[in-house]
Amino acid sequence: MMTPSTACRSKKCWRCVFFITAMHAATSAPLPSQHAISQFISKRCDDKLAVWVYHGTLTDHDTGRIVANVKGVELVAALPAINSSSDSGHISWLDKLFVGKLLQGRESQYDAVNTILSRKLFCYTRHSNGKDDELLQSIILRPDGPLRHLSPSESLAVYDTAITFISRGDEVVIFSERGCSDDKSNVMGIARPSSTQQGLEYTIHARKSNEEELPPPTSNEETTVSPQRSRLIQFGKSEEIKRFDAVREKYIYSLGSKIESLSSSDRVEGRFKWTKYRRNVPNSPEDTKQATIRYTRYGEAPPWYAPGRMCTLDLTGEMIDLQSSLDTRDEVGVLDSISTKLPNILKWSTDRCAPSFWTGWPAALRSSDDGYSKALDLFCTDSPRRVTYDVQRYQSPIRLRVENMLNNLNRGFEKVKQSLIYDYEL
Repeated sequence: MMTPSTACRSKKCWRCVFFITAMHAATSAPLPSQHAISQFISKRCDDKLAVWVYHGTLTDHDTGRIVANVKGVELVAALPAINSSSDSGHISWLDKLFVGKLLQGRESQYDAVNTILSRKLFCYTRHSNGKDDELLQSIILRPDGPLRHLSPSESLAVYDTAITFISRGDEVVIFSERGCSDDKSNVMGIARPSSTQQGLEYTIHARKSNEEELPPPTSNEETTVSPQRSRLIQFGKSEEIKRFDAVREKYIYSLGSKIESLSSSDRVEGRFKWTKYRRNVPNSPEDTKQATIRYTRYGEAPPWYAPGRMCTLDLTGEMIDLQSSLDTRDEVGVLDSISTKLPNILKWSTDRCAPSFWTGWPAALRSSDDGYSKALDLFCTDSPRRVTYDVQRYQSPIRLRVENMLNNLNRGFEKVKQSLIYDYEL
């Protein structure tokens, strides 16, 4: 019989690797990177399971035009941490994830490992008409161009990822994999994060890589490369596999309470400032602010937009306060509570997920005090989520012909208007 581990590895798994460099603390206390990541994971996942809601825009970098609004929802949960490489043999979940193979290698040495499971659903919505609760169904790529129609499969994406933070001395390796997916991609990059009293910030300049081993400790040199279109945040499907020059992603996590205090030193190398570690300070009333995430990505546009065009994706995420609901064992009550807190377009999208967006590994974690093993089994073997929709509603030939006709009339009126203005000025 095929185990969840072999079942997952028998298929193509989506994997990406990132590097983050932090300052080493010359004390016997936990290293700054290890300490910051550990507290960051706890806040990010609200100790066990958390729900985040995102909103933002996709902007054409060349023209400054807002192509679409973006909305998303994420379920995220933390797995038990590994304190050192000597403890890895006692953690059963290592055999169920691809990263376990890397961590158990002969040359693998690390100080701590933290893994989170994440389920994301993102959608493009209209921007020009102000209807933020309506999926983006069409777009005009050029002022004089035809109307380009999008199906919901191009405007929606839902997927699971396991993201592992590997603390090694003065750096942290981030490894992300996508369960039993047919999409296979490795991405590698190096960044130096900065920790503030309220959160964590880092920038990744990454590229595609075929590395399948945990890389050796890095030098202080910055590497630049280029990943595939599908990264930690993915939108729609691409029928073509293309190679891109580069992508830059920036993450800013403000987690409400202080995860670690860092004071800047006078040492500056290049444009990155090194920092020194010091202990936490008591919480103040300012520490009760709502946790937020700021994500900025500069890189290749979505598959349905202009080929080769560069776009900037800006997202802001906020954690939903669901602690009172998550304490109950009533599954229906939990779902009702979550649904009432989501924007309409996200409620519409999650309601049409098959299997349900809220079932699978998230439900296993909610229904048991020790559901990690079952959750990982479902993460590796469960069917991918799909958003079902009425094909006729989005692909009606009559509706498409009418929209194209109106679009052509509008372009004709604009040309006549410009011609009249020109003649009048003469």
